Amino acid sequence: MKKISELLESKLAGEAREHSSLAKTWHHAVGDTVAAIAMPVKIDGACLIVGVSDNMWLSELSHMKDDILENLAEKGLNVDDVRFVFRQAPKRKQKPVFSPRMLTDKEERTVKNMCSVIKEERLRESAEKAMRAYFGKYSYDDFIGR
Repeated sequence: MKKISELLESKLAGEAREHSSLAKTWHHAVGDTVAAIAMPVKIDGACLIVGVSDNMWLSELSHMKDDILENLAEKGLNVDDVRFVFRQAPKRKQKPVFSPRMLTDKEERTVKNMCSVIKEERLRESAEKAMRAYFGKYSYDDFIGR
């Protein structure tokens, strides 16, 4: 007898595969531009429900419904209808703003000392650049693990 958690896990994994396949088919049928603002949500009977993150595109896609149905059929997804619904785009996490800090004399000496063992000039310069970038974000104490 299987545990409930095992049954749920296998069902969710299957649904994830199905949705991934649906999303790929959608992307191939409509192209990059439309796929960026409209994603399939689910298939309800013979109707594909598509979430659209922009009202103007929602209207435009409604007018393109017949062409989209034809493209989907060519890609192997046979549905009788496509219904477009407004769906807020997921909020993207903003990357933290990074303002580089000035290297201390100790950090600059560390860069020079550690990279001085590299004989090939271009490789040494590249390593120095990488270490300076590191110290532009982190301190010497971070580097030695304090």
